[in-house]
This record gives sequence, structure tokens and C-alpha cells, in this order.
Amino acid sequence: LINWYWQEERKQGVSGYSTLRSGFQFDWCTGPVVQSAVGYWIGIPLWVKIAPLAATHIPDGIPSTVGEVLYLIIEVVTGIVLYDAIFFVIHWALHEVPMLRYLHARHHEHIHHAKSVEALDTLRHSLVDGTLQVFVNIIVQRRLPWGVKTRLARSLHNILVIWMLVESHSAARTLYIWRRWFVGVREHYKHHTA
Repeated sequence: LINWYWQEERKQGVSGYSTLRSGFQFDWCTGPVVQSAVGYWIGIPLWVKIAPLAATHIPDGIPSTVGEVLYLIIEVVTGIVLYDAIFFVIHWALHEVPMLRYLHARHHEHIHHAKSVEALDTLRHSLVDGTLQVFVNIIVQRRLPWGVKTRLARSLHNILVIWMLVESHSAARTLYIWRRWFVGVREHYKHHTA
């Protein structure tokens, strides 16, 4: 999704990056992308070892009736709303609590090097900032207020949340869907460009 939006940004002349390398530091061990990737791939196995299972059996959730389709939609929408509500509070704190601002500063560095916020900025964050996003996603993916979330709902949730995050950072004038209908996606883009 990042590449898809980034291609549109380059076609429209709104990208400040001609190559992926120019958008990020890929220095071995010191670059933020490498640090985040290492942190992510070390963090996931640690989480699996430490956290108890959400359930011994996770249903597939493939619908076969209209009622099951509606339930799937409710699962996905509830997960996205919970993710947004929880991360809204965290994001607010990262901006408003002086001791936490430096943890989120890298995510807003685009102002210094690019024409506008871009799809690549979805990945521009500190290790703590990225860890908080993944942690919140894991929480809302494990359970819903009424029980275990199905595998299909989890998959759809991941696709939609990532798509919304990328679009909320894209400078592309076309190829936007979520910015039309979801205030949070539109306002997050404005938050970066204001």
C-alpha cells in the first residue's frame, strides 16, 4: 500500500523522494528503519512467550449466512473503532505531554526534508512510537468486548487499518478512499500538514 500511494505521489509530482533509500536512512544498526524492523521481529516472539493466548480456539469466521456477514462487519468495525479510540489517547499524549514529545518527533520530521507528508512517513517513527501502535493493534485483535475475534475479521482489520494509516499520510491528490468518508483519516492528514 505504501508503494502504491508513493507511486501516485511521484506521478503527481508531490513526492520529495526519488528512491526508497532517499526517504529513509538504511544505515546498518543505526538507521531508524533497521532499528524498527529488528525491534518488531524481536518483540513479536517475546510477546508470544510472555502474553497468554487469547483463546485456545480461534474461529475462522468465514460467513455462510447474511447474519454471519453482518457479524463479520460488526467485528471489523468494532476493532477499528477501538484501535482508533485507544491510539487517539496515546497520540494525544505524545503531542501534549512534554516528557513524551521526543518519542513522536521523528514521525513529524517530514516537514524538514519533503514537500509534504507522504506515504513513506507512515513508517517514519521511533521504536517506542511503533511499538505502541503494534501493541494497541494486538490488544484489539485478540478480543472484542463480547469474545474472541475471528481470523477473517483480524485479517480484514489489518488490511483496513494499514490502508487508513497509509492514506492518512499520503500527499496524492487522487487515489484516496478513506479520506472521503472517515473524519479521522482526513483530520490526521491535516494534522501533519498544518
